[in-house]
Formats: sequence, structure tokens, C-alpha cells
Amino acid sequence: MTLGNDLVLYVKVQDGCQLSCKHCYASSLNINHSTIIDPIKTVNWINQLSNYNIEASLHGGEPLIVPINILKKIVVETKKVNPNIYWSATTNLVYQLTDELIEFIKTYFIQSDGSCLLLTSYDYGDIRFKTDIQRQLWAENIVKLVSEGININCISTTTDTLLKVDPKEHIDYMLSLGITSINYERLCHTGRAKDNDLIVDYDKIDDFYLESIKYIDSNNLPIKIRNIEELKKTIKWKFKTGCRERQCNNKVITINANGTISSCPNSANTKLFSTYNDNLSSYINNEYRLKELHNEKFKVNNKCLTCNYYDICGGECCQLDWTDRCPGLKKTIQYLLDKYGE
Repeated sequence: MTLGNDLVLYVKVQDGCQLSCKHCYASSLNINHSTIIDPIKTVNWINQLSNYNIEASLHGGEPLIVPINILKKIVVETKKVNPNIYWSATTNLVYQLTDELIEFIKTYFIQSDGSCLLLTSYDYGDIRFKTDIQRQLWAENIVKLVSEGININCISTTTDTLLKVDPKEHIDYMLSLGITSINYERLCHTGRAKDNDLIVDYDKIDDFYLESIKYIDSNNLPIKIRNIEELKKTIKWKFKTGCRERQCNNKVITINANGTISSCPNSANTKLFSTYNDNLSSYINNEYRLKELHNEKFKVNNKCLTCNYYDICGGECCQLDWTDRCPGLKKTIQYLLDKYGE
């Protein structure tokens, strides 16, 4: 067995966080009890991937409050060995930015197209921010980073709280901060979302997507919805991207803070294939991973196979528990088909 030529790598630099989001799929450990990854072992393991093209992300927990010398060790030493590894980070941005951290981001998060990329998350209500001070700090940090020439991709979770907001209002707010890309994240019964009853009906999410893209299209707004862009690619050029491609176990690798290794970051703390003390072949040939590869390719709900939108949707992610409900975006897909289809 082998891996795909183009990989997505998540390095969970620590498993703790200064926040405690209600939907977090991670361990949500208090920052005082956090495990920080061993940078030397991490670098040595990643450098076995020197022949691959890699989109890499510092992840967590909260990665960017880990000492910068640890972050630099991972990023710099892997880039020396593989010039085709491009780093970014996913961060909550609820902390004071320092000049040193901003310079680190501007220097080391340069992508293949020359842009500088940082991802952050956002939620309406009290799911993420416990005070207005936290919410304001997040917004001010984004404005500051955008002014420094950094592209911010916002991951916005489609909870019931968000769906009660007019999509136009949400998009206008993102634009006011200088954000040019939104990724709407749908929740499933993974992590703490189930315990906090945050799962919402996917038809409501579909309606939210549809109104969002109509608003952007009709006003030619300078912002993109990543999920929509992936669907456009499938409609226009007949290939799938992301989880709908069903190649995650062959293309995605997650290194946990404790050194265990998995594929999808959403299930990385439960589906373990190897550790960074082992060589790459032990990960590639792990029996559990091979089983997951098979499930990803062939495990499809029979209802999906008879759906008119299956060729575009692909049945969505097979690893997540969609509780037998259709996770597809039928109204949104039909809108895109009418607009971009043959």
C-alpha cells in the first residue's frame, strides 16, 4: 500500500485549549493539563514524507499559544527537507497577538500561490465566546492580521444559533472584518456536540447555504464559501474534492499531541493507526487503517445510491455518524447545477 501524492497533514501541537467550545470533537482539556507534542520526534516522522506534496496545518487544541520555538522547530526543519510542504494553522485567535507571533505567521505560512494563510473558527452565541471581551478580541485580531496581508479563512459552524441569523448578516460581518473565505462546518454525532444537543436538521443547513450563495452571487461580493467552491468544481470539471472524494484515509494524516497518528482530525483521538516512534510503513500498512480505507471506498448508504445528486455529493463523509439522515445539500446543489451545469 502507498499514500496519495498530495497529502493533508494536521499536527496537533497540543491537546489543551484556553477555550472550551460546546461542540469540540477534541479532548477539550484545560490548558493547564495540556500535552505538548515532541517537536524532534514529530519532525523526524514528517521528514519521511519528503517526496510528497503536503498542505500542513498546526492544529490542536490551540496551537499558537505553544512556545514559538517549538512551532519553528517543526515548521523550519520540515521545510528544509521538503520544499513542497506548505504550513498554516487553525487557531481560535482569542489571545493577545505579539509582534513575534505575527512575524512568525507572515514568514512561515506562505502557500504555494505566494499568499499567507491562517484559519480561524467562529460561532454565534455562547458556544465559543463566553464574554463580549473574547468576541471583540477575536474580531480585532482578525482586522490586525488582515492589515498585515494575511488571508483569513473562517470556519463557521452551522449550529442552530447561526441558522437563526440572516445569512446576509453573517456574510456582511465576515466582510467587515476583511475575511474573504468561509468554510461552513456541519456537526454530526462526534465529540461534545451530541452531548450538548447542537446537531441541527440538515435541511435547515441547506437553506442557509442556498441563501448565502444567492446573496454572494447577486451582489458579486468578494468572499467565497469553500464548501460551495468544492461543489462547483465537481459540477464544472467532474471531479470531487475534500471528504466527498472519499480518499481521506489515503491523503490525510493527523499527528496527535501524544504522538499517536491517525487520518481524519475529527476522529484522530479514537482511530489510531501508529505513533511517531514508528516508521512510515507501519502507518501505511496498519491493519486498522486498511480496514478504514475499504470502508471509505465502499461504505455508502443505499439511499444515496438512488439519489439524483449522488455523483456530485458522493454520499459525504463515511467516517462521521450522520444518524441515517441525508447530509447532502440538495437545494444548493440544484441551484449550482442550474447555474454551472451543462
